[in-house]
Amino acid sequence: MHNDAIIKKGEDLNAFRSWHRAGIVMAILSFLIYAGALFSLPQVRDNPFAIERSALAAAVSHVSFGAGFGKIGSNLLDFFQNPEHISTPLQTLLNESSLITATSGTLLKKSVDGCGVGYVLVATCALGLFGLHAWALLLFMLALMGLSAAIFLWRFSEKLAYVVVLFFCSLTVMLFSPLVWEPNYSLQVAVGGIRYFSLVAILPVFHLLFDILNLSNSSINIARRDNVLLALQTAILILVILVRSTPALMFGVIVLTWLLLVFKNRHKSGLLQVLTQKSVVIALTGIGLVGVLLLAVPRPYIRDGYFGQIFWHRIVISLGLNPAWPIGFGNLREVYNSEPHIPEGLLPGLHDRNGHCIWIAYSVKHGIPPAEMIGKLYGRQYEKVMRKAFFDIARKYPEQVLKTFFYYKPRMIIPSLVESLQIDMCKFPPRNNELLIASLANAFLCCIFSPLAPRSTRCLIGLFTLLFAALCAITYIIAWATPISILDLSFLCLFLSGLILEAILQAVAHCFGGKLAPFCKKSD
Repeated sequence: MHNDAIIKKGEDLNAFRSWHRAGIVMAILSFLIYAGALFSLPQVRDNPFAIERSALAAAVSHVSFGAGFGKIGSNLLDFFQNPEHISTPLQTLLNESSLITATSGTLLKKSVDGCGVGYVLVATCALGLFGLHAWALLLFMLALMGLSAAIFLWRFSEKLAYVVVLFFCSLTVMLFSPLVWEPNYSLQVAVGGIRYFSLVAILPVFHLLFDILNLSNSSINIARRDNVLLALQTAILILVILVRSTPALMFGVIVLTWLLLVFKNRHKSGLLQVLTQKSVVIALTGIGLVGVLLLAVPRPYIRDGYFGQIFWHRIVISLGLNPAWPIGFGNLREVYNSEPHIPEGLLPGLHDRNGHCIWIAYSVKHGIPPAEMIGKLYGRQYEKVMRKAFFDIARKYPEQVLKTFFYYKPRMIIPSLVESLQIDMCKFPPRNNELLIASLANAFLCCIFSPLAPRSTRCLIGLFTLLFAALCAITYIIAWATPISILDLSFLCLFLSGLILEAILQAVAHCFGGKLAPFCKKSD
């Protein structure tokens, strides 16, 4: 009897290990399916990367013509930003960019598109590593996602493999949304572009959160390994925030969680030491990466305020979402008279030119020459003017401004979310639809059969996902919600749906005595 028990225990252990390996295999498979869909969809492959043109011009200037990092040949910039090329596939422009002579034009020492230096770094690394190919941007983003997933699995083993599976499955589903098949949207949201890059932050954020929540004492070697993995995920997260600032709010959740843990364990010196060590790793990695980048970029990026992304410009032009703008805001058209540069003046709706009108009125009033006026667009002084204009408008017309932020903007969130999640498989070839079905099937099987984390951990994942979604909603009230700007929330809704499905399937499995999911139940 004793020998039979030992044999039975050994068989259970082998089966347990098999199910654990299945979780890793499913995570890898989800990544490969997403990669296959990413590179096979013609809408993704032929995207023009319209809003990334300035950063791409800087990258080509560096890779092809040896310009310093961040510097842009004016001839290349004019070529990439030519209105006639706005819908031209990026690969076509990259092929033709070799015909532009390096000596013509001048060498600009900053990018003035208001997107900051983050995507300049991404584009330069991508084209430098893989050559002047449009797919280089996709491959670089995919490599970061794959690296982040591998680090996540290495740190948290098979118990959280289903998080990786749901991550890539949600991304695959989004490839079949209007953000890809609708030309007016895909022009503004290139997969691998600035707006899409914010999704790279999801796994690093979860990694940092669960790493600081795991305060168990480990051996020195394991602790060192975990700190290295923590540093790598932090570096990826900081890079994403430099490209797209919206994940910065998620990083705020990490800081708040750390503070709560410090307060909770304030009388436990050992746990406080572990928390302090983790915070030092995160801080040093972030400061080090930003510091190196500050040293690498030309000084005008820092001096003139082009290192980061614009903020007040977006808030000011969002006032155009109020149907009463600008007529119902008094004499703003006279106050911000932009003739003769923009004769039509302030316009209803969401237009960058409304910010330009305010800047032109300020420049004319203060005698700023036209060349300097254009050269300082979206810079530090421009942002100061936008900030002052916003508070002036809010002080004079508080009712209209409050109604814009707390009535009209919130009303846009749900319709934009619904529109962004209209999956249409008829827009793509059958082989692409098969990849979507395979991704969904893989996620379904993973939710049933793969080993899971304790219930408390799974609840935390759902709680953090809801919190991230709420924070996204706040950013849409500060700025605005449209199908092209609501990308983060669309992803989080799909991800949360996967978590809910996993909970339902596990509940069904439990009703059948756990037969559908052997070895999946873990005690807290």
